[in-house]
Amino acid sequence: MNEGAENAAMERDGELNAVLDWELGEERSGELGGRLNDELDRGLGAGLGEGLGNGLDWELGESLYDGLGKSLGESLHEGLGEGLDGEPLAEKAPSFFRDIAARFCRNRLALASLCALALIAAIAVFAPLIAPYSPYAGELSMISAKPSAAHLLGCDENGRDVLSRLIYGARISLTVGFLAVAIQTAVSIVIGLFVAYYGGVLDTVVMRFLDMLMAFPGILLAIIFMSVFGKGLENAIMAITIVGIPSATRMVRATAISAKESDYVQAARAIGCKSLSIMFKHILPNIMAPIIVTATMSISGTILSTAALGFLGLGVQPPTAEWGTMLSMGKNFIYSAPYLVMFPGAAIAVTILAFNLFGDGLRDALDPRLK
Repeated sequence: MNEGAENAAMERDGELNAVLDWELGEERSGELGGRLNDELDRGLGAGLGEGLGNGLDWELGESLYDGLGKSLGESLHEGLGEGLDGEPLAEKAPSFFRDIAARFCRNRLALASLCALALIAAIAVFAPLIAPYSPYAGELSMISAKPSAAHLLGCDENGRDVLSRLIYGARISLTVGFLAVAIQTAVSIVIGLFVAYYGGVLDTVVMRFLDMLMAFPGILLAIIFMSVFGKGLENAIMAITIVGIPSATRMVRATAISAKESDYVQAARAIGCKSLSIMFKHILPNIMAPIIVTATMSISGTILSTAALGFLGLGVQPPTAEWGTMLSMGKNFIYSAPYLVMFPGAAIAVTILAFNLFGDGLRDALDPRLK
């Protein structure tokens, strides 16, 4: 009986060590495993003594399990709950967001792009305090004036300060970018989750319609929309949003289909969770990483589309300061005053590049394969 009990204890000891190696790492589990061995010996001895006194059969018996279980419970509670050196174990493990932030900060280009975007956003928010002149008031004596100490980036064809108009133009570009991406992301999440979860005829009809939209160039669809509903900032936001929905929906659908077959989704179905609960409480949180990355990188595309519509005269209308409109007005003076095209073009290029680099860095930080 002693030999059988010792073999059973050794088997349980091996299983516990395997679990500890996976949960705590080799170094920590080795120390805790040694402490558990001592507890096993003490619990085994006490249980066997009491069990033999009561005439137990060749199995370990109730007394052995009581003594052994109590000893193991106390040791596991002490080792796992407080950590091996007396500190709470939860404080030692790095948090998910802290790990992402550490990986993101190791990417110098992504960190520099984040700083650039923060600077652009601050300029847009505090434009009335930063801009040296009004973006709308012009001076006849300063028409097409070259850059100088009074006007660092010169003046346009109406005598308006170019720097002030660039600063206020950041407001329009960022507003359109964030609003359009927020709307198209919300719509694509709802559509993508429903077609991925239910499939069948719904999936076929919706996705074929989106394929038809994707068959046309995005800027062409935006031009058609603006021609039908008219010019202006609001219509520009709606046009750019509609153009971006098909590609975003396809991405959400693809990731949701793979997540739908996961074990946690099957378990949620088995315990009777409703379809909406499974979609928005179980599937959506697990596919948010690619959605966030895609949305971040889509902002640069919306800013470029806004500038393109403004350049074509279909977006934001003068005298509102917007980078694409400034390009459109400055192209007539590209030989006599090239700075009227260079500075708005540079603002668009820098902002788009910053968003792209930031999106690349965020994608790498959220990718568990690149740890």
